Amino acid sequence: MGPLSVAPSARGLAPEVTGAAVLVLHNLAVHRLLPSPADAVLNLVTAAGLTAFARRASCSHDDLGIRAADAAAGLRLGLAAAAVATGGSYSARPCRRHGRCSTTGGSPATAVAWTSLLFGASHALPTLQHYDGNPASGLVADPRQGRRIVLLGTTLSTAGAGCLFAWLRLRSRSLLAPVLAHAASNASAYLAGRWVVLHTSRGHGEHRG
Repeated sequence: MGPLSVAPSARGLAPEVTGAAVLVLHNLAVHRLLPSPADAVLNLVTAAGLTAFARRASCSHDDLGIRAADAAAGLRLGLAAAAVATGGSYSARPCRRHGRCSTTGGSPATAVAWTSLLFGASHALPTLQHYDGNPASGLVADPRQGRRIVLLGTTLSTAGAGCLFAWLRLRSRSLLAPVLAHAASNASAYLAGRWVVLHTSRGHGEHRG
């Protein structure tokens, strides 16, 4: 896959700007307006809409990582990454408490940087939303300072994860690889967290008994 390069539209507005604006509005709607399961439905609608928009902007299936011929490679690498993500979550559980589409600058490295930063920023609202109910909120006496620390840490860590997902996409040429890795990471982290909560509550119960 060659460097991505999307030309501005006839009105001078680059497709990347439109896509980023849609994602900002989507993030606000999902985390501030819509209840479950309407938020999940909007996720699917936005994904389908942005894919159609990218196709109209002359992005090929190869550019978008949805070429059928690359699915097998994406599946192999995605399952391998999913296994590593799952193993990492469970090993840490006791500690839990081609040139058709354009990117800025026309370089894959620039594309990875921007998309990773957007991926990190997209986790800002859910982090703030769930901060008060998180055990980590009691670690810092000043709630405002605690929110800033957690927000910065979450944004940087998820931006780093975005770089990894981008690498999986470029390495396999398929969007399937990062999708599987992301799903496994989220699911295993959730299950590991539930394991910690369950065993912690049992321990407190036995102590009282």
